[in-house]
Amino acid sequence: REVLTKDEINKLYNFYIEDGTELLTELEHTALRRYLVACFTGLRKSDIEQLDPRLHIRNNNILRLSMFKTRKYGKVIEFTLPKIAVELIGKKRGIIFPTIESYSLGKALRRALTKAGIDKYMKFHSSRDTFATTFILLGGNPVDLMEILGHSDLKTTMIYVKMASDSKSKTMQFFDDLVK
Repeated sequence: REVLTKDEINKLYNFYIEDGTELLTELEHTALRRYLVACFTGLRKSDIEQLDPRLHIRNNNILRLSMFKTRKYGKVIEFTLPKIAVELIGKKRGIIFPTIESYSLGKALRRALTKAGIDKYMKFHSSRDTFATTFILLGGNPVDLMEILGHSDLKTTMIYVKMASDSKSKTMQFFDDLVK
């Protein structure tokens, strides 16, 4: 499973803000905005598509949402949204991201990534993987991550801890090439 690096997230966000409107089609722009929201929140596609700021975002930017995938179990997540996610979500009333068929969304996302100079084959769910591994790399607690992602079992969350560890190992190998 591929994830975006911190630098790639930054590059993608800056592309969206600076060039996105001019260089992307409407569908690509929407796909990229959704993807970035997911990169900064860990929400699934299905949860982003039910997101209504009026209903789900409380004072102090606290998100409270019954997760679509686990709604039959009554699983509710609650956490403070990063300011950058709040900016991307905006203040529009009602559902802000209407449902887009997964295949079309994925193709539009990959075109947007290519235009932004990200040369990776990413699926929408990679945004959740990116969020989780970045959370761990930034020093986040696995139990907190489990709650944010809505996992009921820490074993599921520990996959991201392993992915983050692998990423750290790859980065440390760059020092081998530093001095020749």
